[in-house]
Amino acid sequence: MPPPTKQRKANDGKQDSDHRVSLLYLNDDCLLSIFAYFDAYQLMNLERVCDRFQDLVQTSFKRIEILDFQSMRKASLKEYETFSASTILEIASNVGPYVRTLKINTTDFTCDGLIKPKIKILGELLNICPHVEYLSFLGFYCFSSELHSFLSQTIRKLKSLEMDLYGDAYDDVLCECLLMADQLEEISIKSVSSEVTGKFLKALRNLKKLSFGRIRSIRYTGNYENFENYQPSNFIEFCKNNRNLECLTIDHFKEFNDDCMNAIAKLTNLKQLHMKRVTYFNIMVRSRILGSLVNLTHLSWSRFTYELLDILSPYDRIEYLDLEDSDMDDNYFEILGKFTRLKVLKIHATFYDNNLLTALNLALVNTLEELHVPENWISDNVLYDFIVTHPRLKYVDITQNTLITTAFAKKVRDHFRERAQPLKIDAYGTGISVHFKKILREQRTDYETKRMNHFRFHRGDY
Repeated sequence: MPPPTKQRKANDGKQDSDHRVSLLYLNDDCLLSIFAYFDAYQLMNLERVCDRFQDLVQTSFKRIEILDFQSMRKASLKEYETFSASTILEIASNVGPYVRTLKINTTDFTCDGLIKPKIKILGELLNICPHVEYLSFLGFYCFSSELHSFLSQTIRKLKSLEMDLYGDAYDDVLCECLLMADQLEEISIKSVSSEVTGKFLKALRNLKKLSFGRIRSIRYTGNYENFENYQPSNFIEFCKNNRNLECLTIDHFKEFNDDCMNAIAKLTNLKQLHMKRVTYFNIMVRSRILGSLVNLTHLSWSRFTYELLDILSPYDRIEYLDLEDSDMDDNYFEILGKFTRLKVLKIHATFYDNNLLTALNLALVNTLEELHVPENWISDNVLYDFIVTHPRLKYVDITQNTLITTAFAKKVRDHFRERAQPLKIDAYGTGISVHFKKILREQRTDYETKRMNHFRFHRGDY
């Protein structure tokens, strides 16, 4: 029962000065609604407040299905602080039976700086959380037979797996585990060994989403070009075994060839294709096959040529387009004007004029939600007019644009008051990043900093 309120004197219109409002005055349903905003670590601290909180927190624990230690660490600890191994296990013990998603990185906790105890902790977490369907573990260095033993007990239930591969001593055992993963739909892997990755790819069956790439290791120089490359035969076999694939992300594939491209052509359900650091110059084969993928809506490929864009434009089904490392010119701008369904447009190449924004199709006024033009020279007037005329924009990246001035910040600030759709703008490295804090202080508004001189300003902050 909540504590009794102190009665006021008769005919006294003023509230008693000793009256205090407390969370304890709220009923259990209200408190449970508030506790829903807390993560497992914060709830663990809350239950120490009183017996009533302890009972309610136990109920709140049963509602937690996601255990993300990195998010909890950032929310509750200082930047360089980490959880102890015992705290990690204590947190998990409170919510383990209810968790469906588990995310853990070795940077989230300390355990005497040793690898083997950390792997044991991962095994304990998987035992405490027996119903995990989405698992992400990074930095655990996959050269331990114990790790594969833990994973083999969980793999049959998994729908999503994210991991990195630093060693190759037990890669065959890992592949045996993957062959048991009959419910696995999504997987993200990074490796320093193409041999391990090749075996990994051949062991996968009936995936819907795959992302694979390279990671640096102390055994290598840190330069991607010095790594062994994926074997096209392994990739082709993967495509044969995963005909229902919907999303494919590849980072670094130097030996990608026509046979690989033809293998992609048979992935008729493919909706998203992201190719980074993939060397492939056969424009006609690539355009023919990309055009044949009738469900493809998300596309990114390093060094896009305007000829390829021109061939793809008549299909006009692309909603996400990333033109990384493309040499932009007026030919690109003219062809981009033919796309009418773009929701996200990313351009990382540097150009010096405003032709891009003025050339985009007018139909994008009602579709475009994100514009990424980092390190490009677009004047603040053109950018401001573009933002005003595109009401569906939610995010704009103008980092390192030296033409943007404080005048743009002031105009956008005024526009935010009238804008119906919330908008975030990343302005790190621009002329306004130095002065924007002063502008906000003058208006007595709040601001958030992502890092020094990196401002995200939001309509709701004004």
